[in-house]
Amino acid sequence: DVYKRQINAEYGAELLNQVRQCRAMKANFKFYNLCGRVYGGGPVLFTPDGNSLLTAVGNRVCVFDLQKNVSRTLDFQHRSNISDMALSPDGNLLVVSGDNLLTFVSMLKGVVISAFSPFGRVFTVKFSPDGAYICLSMRNALDILKTPPLKRQYRPVSVRTRINRYADVTPSVDWSLDSQYVLYGGREGVCYISSAHDLDQQDIAMFSGGSSVIMCTFVNKDQTVYILDEDCVLTIYDRSEEGTWEFRNKFRSEHSAHALVAKYHHRSNLLLMVHRDGVFSLYEMPDFRLIQQLKVTNSRVQGIGLSPSGDWLAFGSISGQLLVWEWQSERYILKQQGHITIRSLSYSPEGLYIATGGSDGKIKLWNLSLIHISEPTRQAEISY
Repeated sequence: DVYKRQINAEYGAELLNQVRQCRAMKANFKFYNLCGRVYGGGPVLFTPDGNSLLTAVGNRVCVFDLQKNVSRTLDFQHRSNISDMALSPDGNLLVVSGDNLLTFVSMLKGVVISAFSPFGRVFTVKFSPDGAYICLSMRNALDILKTPPLKRQYRPVSVRTRINRYADVTPSVDWSLDSQYVLYGGREGVCYISSAHDLDQQDIAMFSGGSSVIMCTFVNKDQTVYILDEDCVLTIYDRSEEGTWEFRNKFRSEHSAHALVAKYHHRSNLLLMVHRDGVFSLYEMPDFRLIQQLKVTNSRVQGIGLSPSGDWLAFGSISGQLLVWEWQSERYILKQQGHITIRSLSYSPEGLYIATGGSDGKIKLWNLSLIHISEPTRQAEISY
């Protein structure tokens, strides 16, 4: 009996020690990184220095360092999947939207500063050039917010101006260089210029177009407006000396597929247009001269971006593919694609690598900095 009590005491002490170790390990667990997917929808954003790329994956944001070929995931989590995000001109403040909520994140510390519930579902978040204001594009209105400071305080976000429209507003929004006016499009093919701060100047100018507008922007020091619709028709208006806007020219892309998304690069005067069939067209403005046309993916492209220098083009597709293309040398800087669904995974014995198998018939080898090699191994999905 004494021997049994001694054994039970030793076993109980050892069991208690194991429980304490497990509790300590559980308390010490900390989120490190996100593997298995590199793009989940929404925009792709270059940082102001052009060295990193930001993508939304579910309710998290991944940052890809294009110089060191590594990536990391920010610690914060949004309440729902991220539908849109914007980075301030200085790169210090990130705004993400989704499920009628805006989350403001400090890129310096990687922490959430504040949150804000807008009037309705937000399609687009756009910083003003001076970084002092944020424009929110919603179904029938635009809200102009004052950019919150990079520190926590009581009620840091409020609506400065609300521009109401009876027609649907498209996600295409642009600011004037002095951050005083906003240009935005409608699904009925009409674009408007409104004052961002004066409610009495909501209809300064109106431009008629064809089908639904997918891009509109100020160019030439706000003296010219480019409007691109989904039929790949680009319309150009110039501002006269009297202050009125006059039609100047109209171009149409020779590619037959409709346009999905487009972006204009002011520094290099480049217009990037992506079509429904996965083909992108790069034009030099203002002559609308085709520089390059290439098919980059078989799936639908949702997000595009241009680096600050204009040398790199970024694409994100609904299949989870993320591409960065250098158009002058015609080579890929980044070419990543996550699994559609992960079916199995295993750590290496030393814990430095993770092997994953997915329903797409591929095995991927990941290291802790998210450098991975992908090779198709079979046609059917991998289950073990």
